[in-house]
Amino acid sequence: MTEQLKEAVDLAVQKLPDKEQNRIAQYILSLLEVYEEEKEWDAIVNKPGFLEKMEKLVHESLASGVEDGGF
Repeated sequence: MTEQLKEAVDLAVQKLPDKEQNRIAQYILSLLEVYEEEKEWDAIVNKPGFLEKMEKLVHESLASGVEDGGF
C-alpha cells in the first residue's frame, strides 16, 4: 500500500462516519471491477491474430450485405 493510500484510509477511518466509509469502499470496489474488466479485454484484443480475425469478420459481414447496426 502506498503511503498516500494509507494516509487516506487512516483519515477516513478517523474522521468519517461508517456510511461515508462504506461509500468510499464501494467506489474503490467498483473501480477495481472496471480495472479487471479492462485487463480482460486488453488480454483478448492483444492476442496474436485478433485484429486480423476481426478485420476478416468485418469484410465477410460487408460482403454478405450486413449493414452497420443490422443483426
